Amino acid sequence: MEKILIDSNIVIEILGERTKSEDCKNILFDNQELNNTICLSSSSLPIIFHHAQSLGAVEGFREFLNSEIEVIYSDKKDFDKALEIFGGNGYDFEDALQIACCLNNDITTFITLDKNLKKRFSKFQKIKLVG
Repeated sequence: MEKILIDSNIVIEILGERTKSEDCKNILFDNQELNNTICLSSSSLPIIFHHAQSLGAVEGFREFLNSEIEVIYSDKKDFDKALEIFGGNGYDFEDALQIACCLNNDITTFITLDKNLKKRFSKFQKIKLVG
């Protein structure tokens, strides 16, 4: 059994029923079938809520959170690691924080739709791109 962290864009894609929403749902379903623990970083919650609100999908977000999702709460060690990764390289700090959460919480794979994130952070963490 593995621990998988999903990027906020995966949840937003599903809530918005966008073009890759079925691919995202399939990734989650496949991981559930493998008895993998699906996690979400607490730092993603406000971002997802903002999008859910604009999509009229707050109830869908609430249902998602009440499913078998484990929320990993960011703490000082995650911020310290994110600052180390971020290092003024022009990286997105929110992305660096999620990768830090992976590294500090025994996450096996980070799943995202963001090709640039995969390019920038694959040297730190195994990243799977959806789509």
